[in-house]
Amino acid sequence: MFRKIFRSLLYASLILSAAISITPIPSLPVVAQQQSGQQKDVGLSWEKPETILRPKKGPQQSRIRAPLLALRWQLLILDKRNREQPVDPKTQYFADGDYMRLAVQLNQNGYFYVIKHTLDNNDQRSPLLLISNKYEVAKDEVVEIPDPKSSEYRRNDKSWWKIGKRVKSDVITIIFTRDRIDRLAASGLSSSEGDVVDEQLVFELTRQSSNPEEKLWSLAMQKNSNLRGILGEHVKFLRNPDPRNNEVLVERIEGRHVLRRGE
Repeated sequence: MFRKIFRSLLYASLILSAAISITPIPSLPVVAQQQSGQQKDVGLSWEKPETILRPKKGPQQSRIRAPLLALRWQLLILDKRNREQPVDPKTQYFADGDYMRLAVQLNQNGYFYVIKHTLDNNDQRSPLLLISNKYEVAKDEVVEIPDPKSSEYRRNDKSWWKIGKRVKSDVITIIFTRDRIDRLAASGLSSSEGDVVDEQLVFELTRQSSNPEEKLWSLAMQKNSNLRGILGEHVKFLRNPDPRNNEVLVERIEGRHVLRRGE
């Protein structure tokens, strides 16, 4: 009796073991496979389409399929040997007489405005000046500021700003929009450097820009990417991540100056 029971249990265990040994290991879920493939992405989502909510122009809010507003920018100076060098304005200090210029690239057709002002040693702000003269920009087009044909400071066949004296910092505001903003140059006031811009309007546009995502587009990321245009060190990537509020993208770049004794 006990021998029959023992044999029955033994046969059952052998059959179970065989079933386990031939059961195939399930493949990774599709989601996990997609995530592992995404790790090869450069991380910019430069052209990835999203469903974007546009402002109401009728009873209903319209939707479009387009990338989130994004841009890349790079700040450059001339070193003592007259060589062009990219720099990080958060760690770089500028001195009187330094030359500086900006390169910007947009991820889609849109409108692009560059506004510049200075802060003196008492934090007094100069008028905000619209210094870009090309507003409508095509996808992936690289825009150089100052305009290559309009600046009075020419070095190495390119245009530059020259850092002035008794200035604490130069502040550059980049505004990238889906629609043209005619009010930016509607004050009627101008100077030799550009049109005066309403400070309150710039504040409103900055507030509409939500909380932009900013990251460094490193040399390693560039190596694994097919994107062209602005390349090299200290390339910054900025994106408005909110598809429900994606009409404006604003970046503020501050170039701090070395203060000399007595200034």
